[in-house]
Amino acid sequence: QYFDKDKTGMITYEELNQAMQESGLQIASSEIQKIIERVDYHGNGKINYTEFIAATVDRKRHLTKENLWLAFKHFDVDDSGFITEDNIREALKRAGRNASDAEIKAMIKEVDVTKNGCLSFEEFEKMFQGRVGQV
Repeated sequence: QYFDKDKTGMITYEELNQAMQESGLQIASSEIQKIIERVDYHGNGKINYTEFIAATVDRKRHLTKENLWLAFKHFDVDDSGFITEDNIREALKRAGRNASDAEIKAMIKEVDVTKNGCLSFEEFEKMFQGRVGQV
C-alpha cells in the first residue's frame, strides 16, 4: 500500500517516484523509468503485485527452494498444491490489495506453461528464476 497510492494493485511511474522521494531517496527520473522497464514483464508501464514481489526478492540470498515454497504457500491459500485465480484474489485481499479479473488472469497466463489455468510450484519457481516457459 505504501507504493500503490491509488490502490489499483499496480505501481505506476508516478507512484514509485513519489515513494522514492518520500523515502528520502533521490533517484533520477530516467533511473526510475529503467526500474519499471526492467520489472514490467507485461509491458504496460506499471508494476503489478507479482512483478513487485519478483523484483524485491534478493535472488542470491533468498531464492532458495525453501523460501520459494513459503512464498508459494502464501498464495496457495486453500493448500491445493496449485495457485489459482481465486488464490491470488484471496492473497491480494489479505494484503489489502485488489486486482481485476483480467489482471489476475494475466498474472497466471504469464507463467502458466502447462496452460491449465493455475500454477504449480515448479512454474512458480521458474518464474522467480527467470526461466518462464521451461517446465
